[in-house]
Amino acid sequence: MNKKSYTKLFATLCLGLFIALPALAQHKVRVGTKKMAITNIYFKKGENLFIAVTGTWTFKKPMARVNHQGHNALGAINQYGNLGVLLGQIGEGDPFIIQTGGSLIAKNDGRLKLFANISDQYMSERSAGVLNVLVRGGKKMSSEALEKLAGWDLAKLNTANGVPGMRKVEKEMVILLNKARTNPTKFAKEYLTDIKLRDPIARELYLAMLETKPMGPIKPEEVLLIPARRMAQVFGTKGKEKLNGKPKYATMLAFNRSTSLDVLLDMLLDKELSNRLRRKQILNPEFKSFGVGFHPHTKYRYIWVMMYQ
Repeated sequence: MNKKSYTKLFATLCLGLFIALPALAQHKVRVGTKKMAITNIYFKKGENLFIAVTGTWTFKKPMARVNHQGHNALGAINQYGNLGVLLGQIGEGDPFIIQTGGSLIAKNDGRLKLFANISDQYMSERSAGVLNVLVRGGKKMSSEALEKLAGWDLAKLNTANGVPGMRKVEKEMVILLNKARTNPTKFAKEYLTDIKLRDPIARELYLAMLETKPMGPIKPEEVLLIPARRMAQVFGTKGKEKLNGKPKYATMLAFNRSTSLDVLLDMLLDKELSNRLRRKQILNPEFKSFGVGFHPHTKYRYIWVMMYQ
């Protein structure tokens, strides 16, 4: 029997085991090669979870695709084993290796997150593929309920509530900004676990966030929202990408990203600036007011403009 046949047999046995399990909630999740899959599945400490995985991926073309156990031929790349092994995290807990064919026990409360084990050595390699993960156990919940269970106070974080004219994605940015500001340690454990495995700057950011003291939330103000929106529209329509002169307010630009989380993580990592100026602006306790503009860009897909005072 060849390797491909063994892979199919293994997947069939795992799915067969699922059929024989007690009736539990069932959830489907797709996991890509370089981005964490943050699910809406909540587990309580001590609760069982059963996982079956199909699909293949590779993290070093032209090497053949492999299953969720990763590239055995390369050996262990860190404490979690092979390049490309599937990892999980529940809440702010430590990552764990996903095993199929049996049950795992949640070691803490929280939502389930899934991601690939990949180090900075392989980040520049060409990757491809996706894993299809079938999860039994846990409870699917709304984002609002999950935030509350995780200990985030949305009433405090959502300072954009009631502010007219703000898009959904801009309001999401405000909440994420205030998460990073009001509880930097919690933010780091929740959003940086996967990327700190593979990026030295992310490890630097993670440690910096652990040492950052909590600060007050920042609030969107019309005096900053209007110029931020106007600048985003002008820059996006005309394809501009650089500021001219010194702006009146502390101003940051970001491009390409369409989601607020991706943009904020890019700005916190701040790889383009050795002095990490954008990170310092986000985590500056003296800033109380904020403006954001989001617009399509003729050259870079999207532009974000963020202003602070």
